[in-house]
Amino acid sequence: MIINRNKKDYINLKTIPFSRFGSYFVVSSYEGDQGEDLYIRDIHGGDMDQGQVFKIDYADPVSLDACPYEVKFKGQTGGFKLIMPREDQVMIQTESSLLLTYKLQKYDHIHEKEENLYEVTSYRKERRYGLRVLEGQVSLDAPWDTIGNDHIQLKLAPGSLLALKMYKVDPCEGEDFPETYDQGLDLVKRAYEDWNQPGPSSYSQDLARYILWMNMVHPEGQLKQYAMYMTNNWMTNIWSWDNCFGAIYLAKDYPDLAYAQYSIFFDLQHATGAYPDYANDTYASYACVKPPIYGWAYDYMMRRNKVFEEKDKIQEVYESVKMNTNFWLTYRMREGLAYYTHGNDSGWDNGTAYMLQPPVAGPDLMALLSNQMDFLSRCCHRLGKADEGSEWMKKSKDFKERLVTRLYDGKQFRPYHFGRGDLLKQGDSLQAYLPILLGDLDETIYRGLVEDLKDPTRFNSNHGLATEAMTSPYYKENGYWRGPIWAPTMLMFIDGLRQGGYEAFAEDLALKYIKTLEEGGMAENHDPLTGQGLVDPAFAWTSSVYLTLLEEYGSKKDE
Repeated sequence: MIINRNKKDYINLKTIPFSRFGSYFVVSSYEGDQGEDLYIRDIHGGDMDQGQVFKIDYADPVSLDACPYEVKFKGQTGGFKLIMPREDQVMIQTESSLLLTYKLQKYDHIHEKEENLYEVTSYRKERRYGLRVLEGQVSLDAPWDTIGNDHIQLKLAPGSLLALKMYKVDPCEGEDFPETYDQGLDLVKRAYEDWNQPGPSSYSQDLARYILWMNMVHPEGQLKQYAMYMTNNWMTNIWSWDNCFGAIYLAKDYPDLAYAQYSIFFDLQHATGAYPDYANDTYASYACVKPPIYGWAYDYMMRRNKVFEEKDKIQEVYESVKMNTNFWLTYRMREGLAYYTHGNDSGWDNGTAYMLQPPVAGPDLMALLSNQMDFLSRCCHRLGKADEGSEWMKKSKDFKERLVTRLYDGKQFRPYHFGRGDLLKQGDSLQAYLPILLGDLDETIYRGLVEDLKDPTRFNSNHGLATEAMTSPYYKENGYWRGPIWAPTMLMFIDGLRQGGYEAFAEDLALKYIKTLEEGGMAENHDPLTGQGLVDPAFAWTSSVYLTLLEEYGSKKDE
């Protein structure tokens, strides 16, 4: 059992794992038969499995003392400590004995390459793990059974230092191990301090910045850039709208990394123009898509840092976003309306717009496409393509007109169901209010949207905007997109209101949401009635949105 510590020690391994920038190694604990099981994981291959590769057995119980670059376990008879000095390395220093058990699958095996250097081959991960004994004594128990080892266990004696390295073919890949634990600790500590710039900070800022630091994996396979995974708990992939929110936060102080996040799906763009739903180092999934927010996101990035106005960047962004927009215009149009084939296409997976089987034309989709075509028009004018820009502007206005004439019922926007041939009245989803991003809507319509959003009995809770109205019969506690507050929608609505001239309302939403995250943590989503963090407690886009809003509204918190 790992004894819990002071609340300020936010790395507890069960909900907030331990990792480092660029690494596919993660250390997590899970409830086991005899208490908490501690694992070194390898998250290559995405979220098809938890990636558990080495179980660490230790004196029970132990207390945990953790910081972003080191975890220490202390028991009555000693303990051990662990760091990740480089992206592909783990080092374990023992005070008392420790047992490392490899999670074996068919054909997996270990052999001794040379004195004090062992190599485990994993068929499941298509990876090798080099284990070098740098200090002390490590004994191996690994009986052979025809096609693999029956089990693989390494017992570390007190005073041992074991270094673990992952690689594809040969241990010479990448850098060698530091010679001592202290040298490794110095390496990772300096790397973290370069990331987490010194200065005034709070517990929540430190937590958010750590989550972003440890959710970043290095380029490999399908991933040609550093990629910010959503979480190192379970959803170990990068999705093609999640990346935009990480890019927006990083844009101010880390422009190169921000552009890498934003453009990471350019290399994976399908010939039709579709971005994949998500990707990891091993594969990209095209089973569904994600909403076209790239125009909105890049506008936001340009406001945060002028470097994104550089012509070469605008040119590359224009070509890819144009292809993506044409995907919707070519392959997802019906009766003059753009449509989703599944809730997952929209990002609002189980939202009430999808209570009946799609296809469904979403007001959010029509608005986002109008916004994105307006963005493309402005890119054209920057690139000297005036005629092409004018065509995009005409299309943008046309989509805006169809949005109003086809999807507005006189009081609010609603999705259109092609099978029924009319607007869906079931549910009361915040998703239908995303036309708030179009600041040049008819003022009467826009004002009506704002008044609905302000209603404290429907969307405007004390903690943020509920994704399904709290008065809806379909509102569900911990209902994913049927009630809980989500970071991406909060940022989009706050920005839309701010750009539309409702700065006071935008500020009110930003400040209450900042408070929610400081009290409820950087969770995947939050309960609109209590502010409690729900589902996954270590989410990257929540952390990104929190830090973005804190930079933009933090000075007004105490006014």
